[in-house]
Amino acid sequence: MSRVLACIIVMFTLPLVPAARAVNKTYIGAAGQGTWSVGSLWSPSGAPGSGDNAFLTPSDANNRTVIFSTVGPFNFVYGDVTIHSTGAGSILLHHTGGLIFNPPFAAQSFNLNNGGNYRQNPGSTSIIDFTVISEKRGGQKIAAQATVKLRVGEQVMHTAAEGDGPVNALDRALRKALVPHYPELNEVRLVDYKVRIVDEHLGTAARPRVILESARGTERWSTMGCSENIIEASWLALWDSLELPLLRSAAPAPIPAPTPPG
Repeated sequence: MSRVLACIIVMFTLPLVPAARAVNKTYIGAAGQGTWSVGSLWSPSGAPGSGDNAFLTPSDANNRTVIFSTVGPFNFVYGDVTIHSTGAGSILLHHTGGLIFNPPFAAQSFNLNNGGNYRQNPGSTSIIDFTVISEKRGGQKIAAQATVKLRVGEQVMHTAAEGDGPVNALDRALRKALVPHYPELNEVRLVDYKVRIVDEHLGTAARPRVILESARGTERWSTMGCSENIIEASWLALWDSLELPLLRSAAPAPIPAPTPPG
């Protein structure tokens, strides 16, 4: 009986661990472009965590852009976020993210004042489903066709296309859905398509890695997709190849460095 009583007394006299308190974080990055997640750009040091209050409130004449990427902890909910320039300059919180998944910037309150701006891009397009069919009848050439259903904003786009193979059919159907909303994709072309095997010891069950090289004018970039299904791997690489130029076009232009006095 005395032992049980002692246990009860110990349990009730243990100190309670205080809940973490919100920290006020002030952005101190220099003029030009900085990244939200870089701890050295905040005072006190360290990027804002969930529940923290963030102040983007410069007081000089310089222009600043803070890049907030959705690549990170999606469950963060910040406290009060204030974007306000008290000087002659401006400050922009630029929320970048993918077309497929771009969660909102979550905060308990969001305050925009003089010289403060917030921009999110593009983030409004999501895949609903797609179908690819390759068919051969008799001595005829193999035919490939694809259907794609996308949600672009509030509009659902349902398109179909034939192609010289399943990837070409997917590319054509996807462009039919996206180009009316993003006409700049007309300038993007596929210049190379490569397939590699990730785990070759599995034979035909190995996961293929698809690498696409795309171009727009003199600009080139590569995207990759990996899956047990080569069509899905191609789809992932193809989607990223069209998403990347949209994100680049929407990104703010870098602020030129001031010219030193002659």
